[in-house]
Amino acid sequence: MDAGMPEGQGQQLTPELLRASANFASQMAAISASTVTCELHEHCDGSCRGNGPVEFQPLQVGDNPFRASVRDRPVYNLPLVQDNPTEIPSVTFQYSPINSASGEIRVLRLHEAVFRSDAVVVDLITINIHDANHPSFGALSYHWGEMVFNDAIICNGKQLTINASLNGCLKRHRSDWLEKPEFLWVDAICIDQKNASELNQQLPLMGDIYRGAQTVFVDFGDVQREWYIGYDLMLRTCIVRKMLHESVEELVGEGLQERAGLPSSSHVSWHNFAVVFTSPWLQRTWTIQEVVLAKEIRCRYGLFNFEWDALVSMSHLMGLRGRHVVMNLMSQQMVGMLNLDRILRIRLEFQARRLTPMQLLWRTRDCKISNPRDKVVGLLAMLMPTLTRNKFELDYTWPTDKLFYHFAKYVLKNFHFSDRAALLSFAGLSRRRKPPQDITEVGTPLPSWVPDWLAHDITSAAVFSIIREKPFNASKGTPLVMYALGEYGTDECFITQIGYSLGKIASLSRNEEQLRTDYSGGATLESATNERPVVQDTNSAALWNEDLKWLQWHNDAACVFQAAVSEEKLGRYEDPGNAFAVTLLAGDDYKGDNATATSVPIEDPSLSLAAVVAGISSNNTRLMLGTINPDSLYKTQAMVACRDRCFAVTAHGYIGLVPACSQIGDEIYLLGGVTVPFVLRQKSEMKFMIVGDSYIHSVMEGEVVDTISGDDWKPIFIY
Repeated sequence: MDAGMPEGQGQQLTPELLRASANFASQMAAISASTVTCELHEHCDGSCRGNGPVEFQPLQVGDNPFRASVRDRPVYNLPLVQDNPTEIPSVTFQYSPINSASGEIRVLRLHEAVFRSDAVVVDLITINIHDANHPSFGALSYHWGEMVFNDAIICNGKQLTINASLNGCLKRHRSDWLEKPEFLWVDAICIDQKNASELNQQLPLMGDIYRGAQTVFVDFGDVQREWYIGYDLMLRTCIVRKMLHESVEELVGEGLQERAGLPSSSHVSWHNFAVVFTSPWLQRTWTIQEVVLAKEIRCRYGLFNFEWDALVSMSHLMGLRGRHVVMNLMSQQMVGMLNLDRILRIRLEFQARRLTPMQLLWRTRDCKISNPRDKVVGLLAMLMPTLTRNKFELDYTWPTDKLFYHFAKYVLKNFHFSDRAALLSFAGLSRRRKPPQDITEVGTPLPSWVPDWLAHDITSAAVFSIIREKPFNASKGTPLVMYALGEYGTDECFITQIGYSLGKIASLSRNEEQLRTDYSGGATLESATNERPVVQDTNSAALWNEDLKWLQWHNDAACVFQAAVSEEKLGRYEDPGNAFAVTLLAGDDYKGDNATATSVPIEDPSLSLAAVVAGISSNNTRLMLGTINPDSLYKTQAMVACRDRCFAVTAHGYIGLVPACSQIGDEIYLLGGVTVPFVLRQKSEMKFMIVGDSYIHSVMEGEVVDTISGDDWKPIFIY
């Protein structure tokens, strides 16, 4: 083998040593990956047919090109014709019952094969996940794909049909020459998917399964062999980062070729690697818990195997290099990269016990599902409190809304009081599915206090209880009095609460839909500005359009605000202009406890608001996305806080941001133990429905609670 270990161990990490190490890793990767490139056989490099040299070659970086080769290459003595192909039996496999209550699960043993075309053959055995002496097993994490089960495999000597996606995954796993556990858990095979009772009993065990697996094998799907140069780049980067003890600053910016043997930002390998971000695996809800709970993770993409940490390292570096690399990615690749970053953050925060159940459901709101129930069920192992003895009694046959109701009721009974209080922030009439819907179920409407987890996506209104680093404290020490009463599907299905009214909404700005309707009569978005600038690309045009929408919204809100000032309704505010500017931020000025590592404080919100309005009108590049200064940060934060909101003035002289579907006459309440105020709509005396959460200036830190007594809180019922 024409590859030698670079000398210099123990020496100073010079650029020459880094380049030599990267080149060596690249050579070894080329030789290793080439050993399974035969299109006919599973464990063959193509020499069975007398093919030529090593198929893959290392990246050519620098002035000293090199190649990988194998001397005295052995020839695999394998048949070139499949004389006795495995026949699929005609008898259909039937599952035998297992005792799920005791912890029994099935795992499979995957038979080896000679030809890639050989049918998948597995043996199913039963083990007990709660038995400390159970055999080691791996677990497969993959994208389910189309729910068409036309691919036949052999299971315990009989025919079992699976879909094409899983069949491909199993064949890739079978051909993997790396050491792996003898047994493998695969959801679509190890659980009888047609047995509703078994499904209900096995799904709660999935947390134990992924925690108990020796290795979780992540399969990103199939990919063309041309992805190799991206694979090579990932391994080179991983080696260099380890030598630098993860000091990635050395790898950021140009000049990488000279310093560490990495290609320049314009090299095709960076774009090639990013193809992995198009994998549907990154969009799934189920994959979150599968990797978060894993002890060890290995990845597979087509022919290529790699460590999870290598993928993380590469993604991290690409993110740090910012525009040098990221701006060259396609939109689908950028979304996938952000999805991977989300998974990594969730994994870190969950393991550090910093992620609440409601935050997890919100963070995964745009992840894809094949069954609407999986918005909750797909994360169940991470949602359940670790200390409670009362398990969530799941029925996977329930209509989706009924499952959401029972989960909300379970939260109110078993979760920590802060999680119970947070539940309402994700509920309300403002957070409901809008037609058209992908769900064919026709069920009972959800009570307003139950979150509709299918209604949330990345365009949803921000949740004020979690919008900033330091949570609000509007109810300041008042008790949480929330109990679910009545039965789902009845008129008397409600929760108890105590509340204090901040007054009814007296005036409202128009919401985005109303503004869009009004402008459709002939006025244009550009009429809000002096002129429309020339935009260079589709992304810039989209961002400019969002800026204009916000400016229109702001101008309408400013009219409502100015009218209240003129009518002397805002006497409670010493500086109404500053109150208005802070309200459009939902109170998050990034100062003090709300500062973050990547932000700057907004010292003067009024000045920043004026700069943003003027900047959008003149297309000031100082406010571009990614620019770090108080004015650009104000713009970003205000656009998030005001999205799908109306500006409101109450009869008691408060100003705030309320849900877009709020109406004049709706009432704003502080609720016992809940961190933000809510807009409620009265059904009858003491009976209300939640419209949604709100930001009301000068009440968010408990200022009102300090001025009232316990007798001022009144019992209310929320339907």
